[in-house]
Amino acid sequence: MSEYYVQEKKSNGICIASLVCGLVSFLGCCNPFYLVSLAAVILGIVGVCGSYSGKGMAIAGIILGVLAVLIWVVLDILLIPFTFGASFFI
Repeated sequence: MSEYYVQEKKSNGICIASLVCGLVSFLGCCNPFYLVSLAAVILGIVGVCGSYSGKGMAIAGIILGVLAVLIWVVLDILLIPFTFGASFFI
């Protein structure tokens, strides 16, 4: 009688966490010092490089995390004059 070894798939919790962090950072909810965006990108890279199921969610998390950083950096640069006044640049 032959025995079969069934390899279990690793949990896709990392991919889901990347997607959730990407959505939270992209929607602007609670992203202090861009840490949530950074977490989305790092978890997404781990999810894509590892043998996890749900690589599409990891890729979406990476994309949303990077877009959130780009959008918030541009907004921060544009809003500095309104925050500190024009004398900030002189």
